[in-house]
Amino acid sequence: MPVTKGSYYFLLRVRTKKSDWNIAKRLIEGHGVITIPGGVFGTGYPALRVAYANVDESMAEKGISRLEKGLQEMV
Repeated sequence: MPVTKGSYYFLLRVRTKKSDWNIAKRLIEGHGVITIPGGVFGTGYPALRVAYANVDESMAEKGISRLEKGLQEMV
């Protein structure tokens, strides 16, 4: 039976009054992390959709660290 390599997604609520669109843009530009603003999915609060797939544990940890650092600087 073949092994599939799927994707994983989670919606991260950001407790801030800042626009999730601006946060997503700054994460891309300043930290190399791509997220999708939660507003695209109809959230009524600032949120980011985060996805990861087909990466090893080390790469996932690096991405999460960049995401965390970027959010700490902004919110």
